[in-house]
Amino acid sequence: MMAQVQRTRKFPIILIGIFFVCTIVLFNWQNVKIVGTSAMRDAMASYQRNVAYKDFLWIYGEDVDVAYKQEDEDFSDFILQLSEESYEILREKYDFTPGVRPLVVIYPTYKDLLDSLGWDESNKASGVYQAGTIKIVSPIQWYPIDVIEDIKEIYKNFGPMHHEMTHLFVDYMANGNYPDWYTEGLAQIEELKLLNIQWIDENNTNPEELYAFDTLRKGFYSLENQALAYRQSLTMVIYLEETYGEEINFNILDGLGKGNSFSTSLTKATGVTWDEFEINYTLWIKENWNKFF
Repeated sequence: MMAQVQRTRKFPIILIGIFFVCTIVLFNWQNVKIVGTSAMRDAMASYQRNVAYKDFLWIYGEDVDVAYKQEDEDFSDFILQLSEESYEILREKYDFTPGVRPLVVIYPTYKDLLDSLGWDESNKASGVYQAGTIKIVSPIQWYPIDVIEDIKEIYKNFGPMHHEMTHLFVDYMANGNYPDWYTEGLAQIEELKLLNIQWIDENNTNPEELYAFDTLRKGFYSLENQALAYRQSLTMVIYLEETYGEEINFNILDGLGKGNSFSTSLTKATGVTWDEFEINYTLWIKENWNKFF
């Protein structure tokens, strides 16, 4: 009889436990999602470091490692130094050390780089950030001339390293919880400040209209005019800094890292809603149109 009483008392305990778990999931879903995203990122980073590039040659820096093929040995030390410099600049600026040792992988050809990403040749990226890893095409493919030292000089001043390293910092500061337009805007403003380079071409010069904010937020990388989408994301981040000061992005990233949505992080940092942000930006960009478009 006593045993039966003990068994029946387990049911309320089980129900309380189920209720507790459901409450955590329902009211902290963003945190649950962040934990899952971070775990997947870290698992992929571990796989890439320990499995995917075991056949590459490696060199190890103070904070960053570089994997490369024999044909890029002339660039290995150069890329290591460049990545270490970028890492230190961002670590000092954001007062943050990512929870990963970055790996930079040099691919001998564009095809090798694109194949590693599962992309076709219509996307000729020269650098990509992915799960704690920065993938770049060989500098000699990026700027195919015969003089190695000239390639290095041009690559240092115009290459993608600082842009991609910024993505890594954003990823770890925000715990993987960030909109695509925002990380691209931050990556562009950092390379603009350091290298004074911008993506300007006929597709983002004097457009008839800009993208609606919700359109940018929901499908940034699938938008037809990528040049315009990138340009607009840069101006959105510039607007935030000009209006609220450079520390605004530190505060937004802090909110994202704590599991808040971008809209919530924005409102906590600025006092304005997502819709008000769009209205205020629209007024600002009209006054500054000739500076950017």
